[in-house]
Amino acid sequence: MKSKYLLLSVTVLMCIILPLIGLTGCGAGAGSSSALAKISDFTGAVTVNAVAAVKDQQLKENDVVEVGKDSMATISYLHDNSRVNLFYSEKNSGNSKLIIKPLKNDGKTFVVNLVGGLMTFFVPPVENRSSNFEITTDEVVVSIYQTMGRVENTTAEISVALVRGKVGISMAASKLSVEANQQWVYNKGTRAAPEIKPYDPANAADDKLYSLDKESLKTDINLEGRQ
Repeated sequence: MKSKYLLLSVTVLMCIILPLIGLTGCGAGAGSSSALAKISDFTGAVTVNAVAAVKDQQLKENDVVEVGKDSMATISYLHDNSRVNLFYSEKNSGNSKLIIKPLKNDGKTFVVNLVGGLMTFFVPPVENRSSNFEITTDEVVVSIYQTMGRVENTTAEISVALVRGKVGISMAASKLSVEANQQWVYNKGTRAAPEIKPYDPANAADDKLYSLDKESLKTDINLEGRQ
């Protein structure tokens, strides 16, 4: 009789403990297995962790997305409408590569690291989202306030250009803002102070890059007419 009661007590205890373990994320690797983003679209040669990508494939922290020549991948954050398009860069000698980084600021900031290559981004106005978005490179942190622009990281330079909205750029001890129709450029070879130049997003090369996000720009009524 005692053994029967003991078995019943152990069973009840396990029924209580196991769900709590699942809720609190106890155990090695918990949290890191949660999907943060997905490959919402792609064309050409795209891999995730060196394996061919599939549409709607979910991405976790530390996953590596790589894009080859004449290829691109759209990576969408699962918790709002923020997304990036990763393209092959003709200025680089190798494939474009991006890493999904762990969330920051208590899970409120989605971070991607552009190891090398070219990417565009679309981030809705702050009132239309509950999270922040950050792009890092080897030397620069780009905080996206809103909305659409590009970042390119090559062996020679890092550049950040804005179509609409505003970004904050942090490098070493310096912080500054870049606004619509401006381009921030840093030469890795000379390591001279970065320059801010005028930027025309309608130029033939970049206009094609933004075509994927133009519909979002039109349909977001809170974005129309805003800088």
